[in-house]
Amino acid sequence: MKHFTLCVILLLSVTSITSFQNNDNTPSSADFLNYQTTGPKHSKIVIGYFAQWAIYARDFNVIDVEADKLTHVLYAFYNPVYDTSNDSASIQSLDPWADTGHDENNLLSNAAVKGNIGELKILKERNPHLKILISVGGWTKSQHFPEIAASQNARTTFAQSMVDFMTLYPWIDGFDLDWEFPITGGTEGQEKVNGLVIPAQPHTTNDHKNLVFLLKDIRAAFDSNGMQAKELSIAMGNNVTNAASQFIGPNNQAANNMTTNIMDYCNFVTCFGYDFGGNWYDKTCFNAPLFGGDNVNDPLHNPSGRNQVLDELIKLYLIEVGIPANKFVMGVPFYGKIFEGVAATGVDPNNPGLYESECPKNNESSV
Repeated sequence: MKHFTLCVILLLSVTSITSFQNNDNTPSSADFLNYQTTGPKHSKIVIGYFAQWAIYARDFNVIDVEADKLTHVLYAFYNPVYDTSNDSASIQSLDPWADTGHDENNLLSNAAVKGNIGELKILKERNPHLKILISVGGWTKSQHFPEIAASQNARTTFAQSMVDFMTLYPWIDGFDLDWEFPITGGTEGQEKVNGLVIPAQPHTTNDHKNLVFLLKDIRAAFDSNGMQAKELSIAMGNNVTNAASQFIGPNNQAANNMTTNIMDYCNFVTCFGYDFGGNWYDKTCFNAPLFGGDNVNDPLHNPSGRNQVLDELIKLYLIEVGIPANKFVMGVPFYGKIFEGVAATGVDPNNPGLYESECPKNNESSV
């Protein structure tokens, strides 16, 4: 049996508190502007996603990021938009106030660029080792990726939009594509955000190939504009059954009649090491199990194949898809899932409540 060592970790959410604080334990902008770090003392990739909307209810700001513990910050999200009128594409802000409008921490009164993007500039100045990438797409904003990736002109204009963005904000070190998901999966048209229905994720049978072509054109645009040092990455899903058919790497390139693959253009890739299980199932289970799924009552059990667990996903990406271990970043959840009104029939006597059904709540069926 081959053994693989994962050398990289993805921090899903940046929730640590800065060590530079006032006496009342609130962050000090003066200290934030007058320190500099050298970064982690190792060669691993350690990533934190900074959620654009974290500045609101969570009151978590760029000033709160302990960047000395990270190598990369991925800023989520910008919107990939396809224009049917002229077959073009671009990235667009989902919240201009959050991105470039506010000065909540009074750090940017004289700065040309405000908002989170402006604060990220200061963060990078204080942490020269840090790479800052813009993550594009996400769970609710991936609907235009199939159209963009399928069109040569859309791919070209989309890539140019990224180049223009980094020309305007040169402290941005690249982009991350968070397409959820090629070929299959994603939103089903039943969810709402702020009262608006999120459209179902469209798919084409060539999504996985078109993703490679999109990455190729983005990399070409970076290189032809003197941006060879800019980085490019993608986020890959956690569906053990489907993942090998959704992404083309060195080991399944030939089987897909391709002469190139995602790793020819990406500096690294990440995978979802979380949300394997949750309260969308009718029985309790683990969020991100490393092993397991053998109990027939576990929603993550697959009687006809691999169980839906992290060990199986990692082996699939490393072996079947062929992602190099030193460019493979595993997502780690810093959160859990809640099940309420759980039955207690003793399905697993050593773990009361595990693999049990939820009781109906508020006259509604369990999700």
